[in-house]
Amino acid sequence: MLFSSDGIQYEHSATYHFHEPALPEDQLTSERQRQRRARILDAAVTVAAAGGYDRVHVRDIADLAKVSLATLYHYFPSKVHVLVWALDRELMRFDDDLAHRLAQIQDPFARLRIVVWRLVKAMEHSDRVTEAMTHAYVASSMVASAEAEMIRVQTSKMFAHLMSDGAVDELHRNTADVLTDVWTSEILALVQGRRTFDEVHRRLHTVIDLIARANEPRCEHGETSLRPPPSRRTTP
Repeated sequence: MLFSSDGIQYEHSATYHFHEPALPEDQLTSERQRQRRARILDAAVTVAAAGGYDRVHVRDIADLAKVSLATLYHYFPSKVHVLVWALDRELMRFDDDLAHRLAQIQDPFARLRIVVWRLVKAMEHSDRVTEAMTHAYVASSMVASAEAEMIRVQTSKMFAHLMSDGAVDELHRNTADVLTDVWTSEILALVQGRRTFDEVHRRLHTVIDLIARANEPRCEHGETSLRPPPSRRTTP
């Protein structure tokens, strides 16, 4: 077993390759391969739902997906990779599912508050799967750096897309980047037991309120970014 400085425990085996990226779907050449990859992700979620991160074992995922261990490792170098890619898929599904529900809401920050509330509630509802996926996301910063960056980018894109009403601008992108950084920090605190789901929601909501308040005067004058106000020269 391998341990990081923060006490998080990672699975180790002879076939475990640090920082080796998983095989993305767009590199698969047949529908059969895509279906096999999807089965592995489905199996990972099912196994995670039964007991959380510590109960997820690569062999169990392979058995449930009806593939060999060698085949699973061809697609995903470790259980961290499998769970992080499952998280990426869940974020995309969440984005698709929620987008049409926000169509009547014009205020971008009101949309974002709903997004955060729904996201935290969804995570809490499937707490074992959430624990496994978020634990893997934290672990990915050490053993699957490409996947860690993928989740950061996907989360930021999701926030920006759901905050906007079709056209993502600089305000949406900058707000999403800030919120993603806070979300990542809160996920680490959640995994380490330093936060509850309610606390994560309150802190994210506070960040949204602060950003919205900071942007009100500039938005009124046509500015749509989180840039600091221009410096003012004072005459001696």
